[in-house]
Amino acid sequence: MVPNKIRIEIYGFLGPNGAGKTTTMKMILGLLKPTSGNISVFNKDLQTNLYNILSNIGMLIERAIFYENMTAYQNMALHLEYMGYYNKENLEKSFMQVNLKNIENKKVKDFSQGMKQRLAIARTISTKPKLLILNEPINGLDPIGVKEIRALLLDLAKTQNITIFISSHILSEIEQIADIIGVLNNGTLIEEVSMDKVHQENIDYIEIVVDDMKKASYILMVITFL
Repeated sequence: MVPNKIRIEIYGFLGPNGAGKTTTMKMILGLLKPTSGNISVFNKDLQTNLYNILSNIGMLIERAIFYENMTAYQNMALHLEYMGYYNKENLEKSFMQVNLKNIENKKVKDFSQGMKQRLAIARTISTKPKLLILNEPINGLDPIGVKEIRALLLDLAKTQNITIFISSHILSEIEQIADIIGVLNNGTLIEEVSMDKVHQENIDYIEIVVDDMKKASYILMVITFL
C-alpha cells in the first residue's frame, strides 16, 4: 500500500476491460453497494455521510447525459442551479478551462463526441470539488484534445488542490499524469506503486565493459564537457 505520508494528487487506476474499475468507482459514489467491507471517503464512512461526501465530488463514470435540445450554457446553468453553485463566473470559467468556444447558441445535439466529452468534464469541475472521479475521460477526443485535457487535469491537481481518481486501460496515458498507480485485475488490487518508483526501475541504460577503468572514466569526462 502507499505510505500515508505520500500526498496523492492524481491516482491512476489501471486494468483491462472488465477488471472492476467502473464497479469500484460506482461503489465509491454509492451507486452500488459492496458485498462486504466499508468505504471511507474524506475519512468519513460513505453510507452514513453520503450526501456530504457526494457534494464534494465531481464525477464522470460513463457516457455523460445532456438535454440534447438545449445549449451547453443551458445544460450547465441547470446543473449548477440544482447543485446550489450557480454563478455565471463559474460557468464561464469551466468552459474556458476545457477550451469550449463559440458555443453560446449551439445545441448539444450538434456537438461532436469530443465536444460532448469536454462539456462533461466542464460539468464535473464546475462545482469546485475536492475529488474528481473520472472513468476513461479522454474517450472520443482527438490527439490535441487528449493533450489539452491532460494539461487541464495536471493544473487542477497541482494548482487547485483537487485530488483526481482516474481510470484507464492505457498505461502510456496514465503514466504521464499520475503520481500513484493502482493495478486492478479480476476485482483485486494486485499492485500499488508511485510513478517515481516505476520510472526509477525502468531507466534505460547501456552497459559497457572496458579493460582500463581510469582511461574510460577520463574519456567519459571529456565527452561530458564537450
